[in-house]
Amino acid sequence: MTEALELRIFRKFAPLFGPGEVSTIGIACSVTLDSKDPRLPRLAELEREESDRAGCGFVLSWNIERRYTPSEIENAQLFRLIITRRFEPTGEQCGTQYDTAALCPHCGAGRVQRSTLLLNLRKLPKKGGFSVSLGGEIVVSQEVAERITDAHMTGFKFRPIGHRAGPFSGPLDLKEVPSGRILLAEAAKVGLSASDGEFDVWLNRGQNKSLFDAAMREGGQLEETRGTSAPLPVWHQLVPEGEAAVVAAPTKFGINPLDEDPHVKYRCPNGHTAGLNLLSEVTIDPESWKGRDLCVTNVLAGHHPHDSVLYPEPILLVSPKFRALLERLNSKGVKTEIAHLATGQ
Repeated sequence: MTEALELRIFRKFAPLFGPGEVSTIGIACSVTLDSKDPRLPRLAELEREESDRAGCGFVLSWNIERRYTPSEIENAQLFRLIITRRFEPTGEQCGTQYDTAALCPHCGAGRVQRSTLLLNLRKLPKKGGFSVSLGGEIVVSQEVAERITDAHMTGFKFRPIGHRAGPFSGPLDLKEVPSGRILLAEAAKVGLSASDGEFDVWLNRGQNKSLFDAAMREGGQLEETRGTSAPLPVWHQLVPEGEAAVVAAPTKFGINPLDEDPHVKYRCPNGHTAGLNLLSEVTIDPESWKGRDLCVTNVLAGHHPHDSVLYPEPILLVSPKFRALLERLNSKGVKTEIAHLATGQ
């Protein structure tokens, strides 16, 4: 594995690097360093000194790019799933109901979704795949959800998403409309009920979709799309289930690659959030994984500034089987890194 640090820094700090290393971008400049560069310890000292002096360091933004050999990929037992596309408005901004009674005052963890996820579906990526809101709500397009369902992946379920560009009347009760009752009867023939996690994906498959649209019209829930040139895209909320995987050493969290947050500003004293950002590959306790195709970690990364829609989020982990499916689909909006199972537990 090779690891490169891409740093965007204030332009006045460009002299820290040699000729030809820095690319200027307005008031900032960009530099890429190998993670084994011998200058990194000194750069980390300077970042902490600048942060203590000015309230922030000289690193404006950053990215860590890890590349693996085919052999490393083939032998990996677990992967981290990284969703690379973000969208807004969030579910909270569109009227999704959340219980915040147990919200942690230090990091913002503990928000519980209590209603159907409401989003403006026309604001989601046009090419489908995966995406995640600024508030951490994970969504998957219909085509990809079908393939994942057909592959019998474990560790999560799909939930329907309500459209909210205007008023939302609540999820449709299929029993209340004629086409809905036909759908429920057809679903029963293939062993599905409305309470099953894959039911919503089934509703939007092939010939079921036209009958479902008819049921929506009968229930008055397609009125807001009249006068538009295209039907609403179909997306589903991906909701992880089961016990969380326990993060183990040597996983590192911090503010950026040059600042591991020695003052623990972003580490929750209640143990919910391990830091502002994940800085390393993930290692977990193997007993906590239990072989699921998708799971989340027991600690979060991020922060909830007061009155913002941002919340700390868990790390997503997937099996080699799940990753291989995403590779075959060439799914948009995701990438993976190797994760590790701790030894000597």
